Amino acid sequence: MLAFVLAFVALTGPGGQPVFVNPSEVISVREPLGGHYDPAVRCVLHTSDGKYIAVTETCVEVRRKLEYEQE
Repeated sequence: MLAFVLAFVALTGPGGQPVFVNPSEVISVREPLGGHYDPAVRCVLHTSDGKYIAVTETCVEVRRKLEYEQE
């Protein structure tokens, strides 16, 4: 029997909703461009399937969480 374990990182969307991200799918993390996102957004993640995920955590916090889960 094979068992797969996926570790997701819990982040927060601009409306306060939980956002669960698979760290292995994140290809880049950056500060939001001015005027393109809700004012609560402090970091934008780009995923391998071409999606953007806007979150309220800082990019420093996001990188720290992503690195922790990949260890």
